[in-house]
Amino acid sequence: MDPLKRLREICMALPEVTEKLSHGEPTWFARKVFVQLSDHHHDDRLGFWCAAPPGAQEAFVAAEPDKFFVPPYVGHKGWIGVRLDVEDVDWSEVAELVEESYRLVAPGNLVAYLDERSVSPEQRDAAYARVAEICLALPEVENKPFGGHHSPAFRAQDKIFCGTGQVGRPRITFKAARGEQEALVASDPDRFFVPAYSGGKGWVGAWLDVDQDWDELAALIEDSYRLIAPKRLVAQLDAM
Repeated sequence: MDPLKRLREICMALPEVTEKLSHGEPTWFARKVFVQLSDHHHDDRLGFWCAAPPGAQEAFVAAEPDKFFVPPYVGHKGWIGVRLDVEDVDWSEVAELVEESYRLVAPGNLVAYLDERSVSPEQRDAAYARVAEICLALPEVENKPFGGHHSPAFRAQDKIFCGTGQVGRPRITFKAARGEQEALVASDPDRFFVPAYSGGKGWVGAWLDVDQDWDELAALIEDSYRLIAPKRLVAQLDAM
């Protein structure tokens, strides 16, 4: 699929988005710019630039420099560049990044409208309460959101083993054993996905607004805890 066409579809599906040319490149606005195409603009890359939360740019570029880069002009504001000229572009990840940029830039009323189209606050709160119940039952776990985020992030000795989505559909991310990410996503793509940020390290995402198997999720969260937590805490868990 033509990358520009696919990117345009993702951007224009969001509330009250307009497209204009800016500096010769297709650019998408939610009153203000939230995504701009970069078609070999000052370099040999085809990609786009978008807003990102504090700390995300550094994390993305450090983790996957072949996919992400610091863009000119807006890089100092924390925006990230995303390449579209790589093999097997993860369009689910692109859609997530675009939506997050939209939520950071768009006026509050448009963000509220987007939320109304997806899931109710009550549904989100209920899902995250269930996740919290599972995570906090494990030894010495604390809920400490990441960076400037406000969504729950569950940690063992300050290392995240289960995160939640700050924007969009309610979801969790968790660390998985080698090969499990591919197996879960391939077997049930309606429930599992490769998350942005941590997907390149084998983490798995699970949607919470679908018919989930909560016993399976609890087991997967525990497996993540075992991979992340110090041996001392894993031994405590085994003794419970």
